[in-house]
Amino acid sequence: MLKAQTFELYVDYLIAHQGQVSAVDMSEILDKALSHDHITRTIAQRELDQKAFWKLVKPMVRQVERDDGCIVVDDFLVEKPHSTPNTIITVNWDHANQRYVLSINVLNFLYTVSSDDGLGQINLPIAFEVIAKTEPYLDTKTGKEKMRSPKTKNELMRERLEVLCHHNQVKFGYVLWDTWYSAAENMVFVVKNLNKHFVGAIKENRKVALVGAKGAAGEFKSVSQQEIQPGVVHKVRMESVPFDLFLIKKVYKNIDGSTAVAFLVTSNGDLDAEQIFQLYQKRWKVEESHKSVKQNAGIAQSPTKMERSQKNHLFAAMWGLVQLEKLKIAHRMNHFALKHKIYLKALKAAWSEIQYLKCHTVNELYSPSF
Repeated sequence: MLKAQTFELYVDYLIAHQGQVSAVDMSEILDKALSHDHITRTIAQRELDQKAFWKLVKPMVRQVERDDGCIVVDDFLVEKPHSTPNTIITVNWDHANQRYVLSINVLNFLYTVSSDDGLGQINLPIAFEVIAKTEPYLDTKTGKEKMRSPKTKNELMRERLEVLCHHNQVKFGYVLWDTWYSAAENMVFVVKNLNKHFVGAIKENRKVALVGAKGAAGEFKSVSQQEIQPGVVHKVRMESVPFDLFLIKKVYKNIDGSTAVAFLVTSNGDLDAEQIFQLYQKRWKVEESHKSVKQNAGIAQSPTKMERSQKNHLFAAMWGLVQLEKLKIAHRMNHFALKHKIYLKALKAAWSEIQYLKCHTVNELYSPSF
């Protein structure tokens, strides 16, 4: 069997499986039609790069893309607490849980676009970058030598967006990001280099200057110190950004009843406050995709030891996420409902097997009495 065919079967196996995956387990499921060595060699083939990923996802992108589509940029951690560290399995800071974890850091580029047939948003990972720490440096605080990526996540983001926009020619209108990516250089890049708009969150200590009716900018102060009215679009200037930005303050309640404030900026002055907020809300789709690829496509479940195999497993899981989105569209069920349906089918098969084994037991060793 060709490696490409085996690889597709491996992706199906990731979607169908619950728990830790293995080549031996997959071989057993296939009644040993493929040996576990063949499966292992397939995953250990030449490294699958982003050109290969784009070739796979391109046909679907071309079917759904629109000029008002959005590319959401965000990174996530694939925890590997029991793995041997290498250039991709490294110690990273987990912002959600406020702790350091041994993990793989993946930068995701999710294309999200509204469907015309009542499916809501279609969400496709169209590229991803695995952060590899290959450059040694001296930590001035500890005096110890550590490793880092030769390029920052912001640099990797700009490079990949350049490819997606100018080389792959993906149709989109906005780039969406959280506070981590709201650097002035990124804002200028999207507007000047890509000729697109962005919507992003900024921290409350970010300095802006309000622009008056006559176009004069006021004093630069942290955004939390400016007189920003909720629900009103304010024209502002930001240091190192050579054009006007448009800022809103959004006040909302958390699940626990506490009040939170978000400051959102965009380069598009034609949007009202609600439109800005609704665009930023689409950023949440990338969080849902991270949860899905972990729980439904087994991205963290690879037992592979070689770095190349680990990268190819990540590739397979991200392609599995695309397959789940295809199934969502075809069957009008979200990823988690699809996974649950698969699980129930497997559970029914297991139940039937137990009943079969019980019915064909020759020597009944124990017969309970109630």
